Amino acid sequence: MYKKKDRRALYITIAAITAVIALLIGAAVFKRARTAEKETDVPEAAVTHEILVYKAIGGNIEFDEKYLVDQNDTEARLRAAEDEMITMLVAPLAGYEFGDLKINDASNITHEENYLVNEAAGRSRRINFVMPHTDIIMNFTFSRIRETEKQTEKPQDETQAPEPPYGLRLHGLTAEIIASYNGMFDDTAFLQALGDDLHISSPGSAYHNVTDVTFSDEAYEKEAESDKVFHYVFFNHDREWKVLATYYKHENAIVFTEPETETEVQSEPQTQPSSGSTSAPSSGSNMSYYGGGGGYAGTASEGSEISFDIMQVSKTFLKYVGGEEPFYGKTFDYVQSKGLTGDIVGTMSSYRIFPEENRAEFRITLSSGGAIEGTYDRKKNSFHFAGL
Repeated sequence: MYKKKDRRALYITIAAITAVIALLIGAAVFKRARTAEKETDVPEAAVTHEILVYKAIGGNIEFDEKYLVDQNDTEARLRAAEDEMITMLVAPLAGYEFGDLKINDASNITHEENYLVNEAAGRSRRINFVMPHTDIIMNFTFSRIRETEKQTEKPQDETQAPEPPYGLRLHGLTAEIIASYNGMFDDTAFLQALGDDLHISSPGSAYHNVTDVTFSDEAYEKEAESDKVFHYVFFNHDREWKVLATYYKHENAIVFTEPETETEVQSEPQTQPSSGSTSAPSSGSNMSYYGGGGGYAGTASEGSEISFDIMQVSKTFLKYVGGEEPFYGKTFDYVQSKGLTGDIVGTMSSYRIFPEENRAEFRITLSSGGAIEGTYDRKKNSFHFAGL
């Protein structure tokens, strides 16, 4: 007699084994996924390169110990990350002075890297450079001070660093900023230009109480140009009190402009100084002036004599248009071509600089009545005049 076997127990056993295997496989997959997730969370290590520093007779080279790998009596081997700003202090020994520094690409010894040298305490010098994407070799040299120089050398306080221009303190300088200035950023020259242009030393200037200057991390939103670098800087830790610094790479010059309009404007002066005088800016002005000294004299076409002088001309404007000579000369030629005679004094009543458009506008009010409206094209290095 045939009997049907009860296979339910077998099916249950098979199902249980299958479930256990599935759980084991799932756990393994989950573990691998968690491991992979953790691995992706680990930040990629910065790429570093070696700095070989050859020690020189006559001075000491100091650097952050975090860079040191190994050293002996003749050399030190350091390691730093790409694009990191490196600072070293060079301290000459008694009877020596800092001479020179060469930073060469270790894979191409003929290629030299840029660096900055600034004064530090006493006769020491501070070296700054951006770590390139290659190993480098640094050679420092020191020279002996001649006896005559020793006798005339004034004693210095070795513990006190020289006072920065206008007593300004610079903050926020990064490796990226130095690199954007072709590696040739000079903090002393930068502060000197800013203090000159904003007339910080004048009690009548709105910037007279500035003590701290900080590079802002605010991005320049307009389209940049290959021959210019734009950075905002703000004063006394107030981010809203700022100007735009435009660096012209080819000329190695900086122009400071108001960020709201990105122009510099001089309001109509209340009084007109006499010829040859220098006028200080009125309260609230942010400019320094070149007053007088721009006079020209000649003979008009009819044989009559003419002399012409322009007062209250901004130093920033003169620097932007190439100096005193081209500006005064071209303006005088225009006045003479219009047949004016006698002693004429003009006053620059306003000007505007447009760094992005490579042009400037200006207005000169004349003592004889009328005014000159002018523009300057920086790319063509040319002036255009109208009015009178």
